[in-house]
Amino acid sequence: MNKTLNHTANGKIIICTNCNKIFLEFNNLFIKFTDDEYHAFADYVGKIDGKYWHSKNARSVFSRKIIISVNSKNINVLLSIAELNELKTLLFPKLNNNRMYFTDSYKVSLN
Repeated sequence: MNKTLNHTANGKIIICTNCNKIFLEFNNLFIKFTDDEYHAFADYVGKIDGKYWHSKNARSVFSRKIIISVNSKNINVLLSIAELNELKTLLFPKLNNNRMYFTDSYKVSLN
């Protein structure tokens, strides 16, 4: 059984209680996580300073200036500041920057 835990205009977080995986769909990306992998990714994304990286990569030939590595030597994700902010909103649904946690029963609890 799938349950949507959060969504934005361009993405959603779904949990599958059959396989115990968390799925992130964002624009044209689809990433499957274990609970620990999801939290590590969310922590990583939450710490990215979009303005800093946009400025640092301003001369890049790519239109999106924020680069997120995703545990693959051949794949990185490129985001704009707006996309990074939306991804953070998706990963952290509360505006006060609380972290979203999934309990064993897959009910969302905030700490």
